[in-house]
Amino acid sequence: MGVPIDPDVVELADLVLSVARKITVRGHADPQVIVLTPLESLVLRHLHEHPGSSPSSVAREAGLTTSNMSAALRSLVAKGLVQRCADPGDGRSLRLFPTACADENFARVSAEWTAMLAPLIAARQELAGAVRVLRELDRGLSGSPEAEVDRDASTVQRGDDV
Repeated sequence: MGVPIDPDVVELADLVLSVARKITVRGHADPQVIVLTPLESLVLRHLHEHPGSSPSSVAREAGLTTSNMSAALRSLVAKGLVQRCADPGDGRSLRLFPTACADENFARVSAEWTAMLAPLIAARQELAGAVRVLRELDRGLSGSPEAEVDRDASTVQRGDDV
């Protein structure tokens, strides 16, 4: 192993995984929340941050294979959470947008996360710093080779839409 182990970094990664699992296991109290798979959540999160993205750009930036992206997209469209629109510059291409239903679902999930987590955070003054660190990690990992392992390189190189 060429890299010296940093116990703080290891603990951070372990805690991120533990907290994410605990949030996921609790599920949703609101019966109107549309439950998403982790893959669907990844795609929808990307579309909330980058509305109007093409399917191929979402797949590339999220590190997904064409088949995984297609399956997630079909499911999100069927659930009424994503709308496919023709690209105004190229009618052969698609642009993806979250729907009003997706926005409402995001608001419901956000309300539940706030109700679940806010009372547990004693050091509110440190929350913004923690969010900055996690955002930095999220951005850094998005471009890592490990995040790209699941890509279909031939589709990405051709730039085809999914």
